[in-house]
Amino acid sequence: MKAIKTIIRYKIISFLLLFHISSYALPLYLDTYTNEQGLSQNSITCSTTDEKGFHWFATQGGLNRFDGYEFKHYKFNPLHPSISGNWITDCLNLGNGHIWFATTSNGLNLLNTETGSFSVFNQYSAPPITNERISSISSNSPQIIWIGHDKGQLTRLDTYTGTTELFSYQGTNHLNVVFKDVLFDDKKNLWLASSIGLIKFDTQTHRFEHIPNSPKQLWQLKKATNSKFIIGGKTGLSIFDSNTLAFYNFEQLKNVWVTDILFDDEKKLWVSTYGHGLYYQATDNLLSSEFHQLTHSPDLKHGLANDHLLSLYQDPQGIIWIGTDGYGLHRYDKRQTQFGHQKHQSNNPASISNDFVRAILKDSNNLLWVGTRDGLNKQTDTGFKRYKTDKNKDIGLTNNNIFSLYEDANKRVWIGTYGGGLLLYNPINDNFSAFTVQSHQLSSNRIYAIEGDLSGNLWLGSNEGLTRFNPDTLQVTNFKYSADKNSISNNTVFSVTYDSDNNAIWAGTRAGLNKLSLHDETFTHYKSDLKKPNSLTHDMVTSLHLQDKNTLWVGTFGGLNKLNIQTNKVINITEFDGLLNDNIFAIKQDTSGYLWLSSNQGLTRYAPQTQQMQHFLPANGIQHHSFILGAAFQADDGELFFGGINGFNQFDPLKLTLATQPPEPVITDLLIYNQSVATQQYIKNKTQTPKLISYTDRLFFKEEDGVIGFKFSALNGAEPPSQY
Repeated sequence: MKAIKTIIRYKIISFLLLFHISSYALPLYLDTYTNEQGLSQNSITCSTTDEKGFHWFATQGGLNRFDGYEFKHYKFNPLHPSISGNWITDCLNLGNGHIWFATTSNGLNLLNTETGSFSVFNQYSAPPITNERISSISSNSPQIIWIGHDKGQLTRLDTYTGTTELFSYQGTNHLNVVFKDVLFDDKKNLWLASSIGLIKFDTQTHRFEHIPNSPKQLWQLKKATNSKFIIGGKTGLSIFDSNTLAFYNFEQLKNVWVTDILFDDEKKLWVSTYGHGLYYQATDNLLSSEFHQLTHSPDLKHGLANDHLLSLYQDPQGIIWIGTDGYGLHRYDKRQTQFGHQKHQSNNPASISNDFVRAILKDSNNLLWVGTRDGLNKQTDTGFKRYKTDKNKDIGLTNNNIFSLYEDANKRVWIGTYGGGLLLYNPINDNFSAFTVQSHQLSSNRIYAIEGDLSGNLWLGSNEGLTRFNPDTLQVTNFKYSADKNSISNNTVFSVTYDSDNNAIWAGTRAGLNKLSLHDETFTHYKSDLKKPNSLTHDMVTSLHLQDKNTLWVGTFGGLNKLNIQTNKVINITEFDGLLNDNIFAIKQDTSGYLWLSSNQGLTRYAPQTQQMQHFLPANGIQHHSFILGAAFQADDGELFFGGINGFNQFDPLKLTLATQPPEPVITDLLIYNQSVATQQYIKNKTQTPKLISYTDRLFFKEEDGVIGFKFSALNGAEPPSQY
């Protein structure tokens, strides 16, 4: 009767799981490491992180220590003490400076992370491990290590007493039984994932019990709740209730070969498979949450390299590492999703019209406008509506290349084009009115920048100087370069900012910064002068941000400049001070006081008070290294937008999860005359076992050592790069 009840319940749960699971994929941005980046071999069987922060990646061809920049290899060497075998099957980190590594046919290894030395346990060691073929290792205390073998054998290793005890499963075909995974429950029972199904081992009575109706060819066990496990193997993924001994299958993964299971720090389930890619849940509701499947696509540069996966691991910083079979290691940082990224999709007409984003605006109705070099885009409830030139319409766009966007005090949206003049959007008719050289005497039809003042004027930067245009009176005043000193310094105007406190217009040009006083319409010029330390770093002024009545931030092709408006003193910040790149394309300041700088090499958050910088690269979720001049906007609620050559990013800087201080750097190598050397000859007591340089407090050098160098790493891969 009990068996019948179990089967009925199994069928009901299977139906429910099938109903709640879908297989559509969400994109994950994955970085990839292979032997080309320094891995010893490309099949990653397990991963862990030591107490210092170094990552350890075990492969079928050696062990790797990764500091975030370089891989250090540990391989079997018959001439020197080393790891006993290169094909590593499992790893166990008990958090005490020691990590255990199992090998496929060469016994067990205990790594001392401080010294980098190994203690080997095999049939010749004391204590001996008679079966050197190890598939799995587990522990619930530093004292006792449980070791799963083939031939139905299980070893108990007592690290305090130095003894081992071997237990053998005596069921049918026990010689073919392989214990692929070992898991403790709260009652100190061992649960064994084996080739013949799930087996329970009582650590008190030393009795094995095969669980009836268990799926066969199991590979993985993970605890879900106090009484429930997630089990996976060649036949799929199931939930096992240890109280009722019932199994509940996930129908979507039926006959999918499951190689590893991970519950992340948000209790979401991840499943790696052999041949079907990666499955993951978007919520922590195990039974009702949808699974998303990610598979290899040759069109995804930062996707899975292959669908044959071996291992999953989440490090203390929240980064998930995905080991493949033969295609290297993937790194996924969920913090990358903090930066919203929108781009053109060829098969989605509701996406933006082009990836090359030149201008962004979020208007007073919270509608997002995106100008590209191939059309204008307005956000709707279903995506973006595209606007392009149409020969059959006189009231459409006059040019598809959009350079600037602006909303005036009357909530009118203005569009600057490259060759089609200035456009005004009419929301009632959903069309545009054009203001050009021909129709309204503007100085140019190329409008690079638009700014408004308190008098209702629009100030237009173009390739033919600066223009003041009143849209109500249609009065136009053009300010162009001339030999007269009281003129703009150059006709190419990239950026314009209105300064109400000083009643002035600031204009960034190809030949310096200009201040136009609106009292008397006189110009003051600010230029680069190598003989003057308090001058601009470059005459190509690309971006401006007015912080207050005393401070103007000036972006150039030679770095960032802080101009004191009252004293005219300039402070320079360049690549020598830690900038990613000296080409500053846009400057925005968030409500916490940080400056956000877009450039040719990424996005930088700069703290003016401390000069600390944090850099954001594509690996952190930004659209590309290259951003576009002027393509930035700050919404009323503080949300920031930056456009580049691969779409645009949008994010709330207050909601970013970032370190307030950069990680502490760790020394990773000692160099004498640029050659890596061991620490032993540079410590005082040369008879003691030398520690690795990362754990060494003092070194003693001789005069002849001459050139001394160090390598170091910040180790924390979850944070954007910091300048030290």
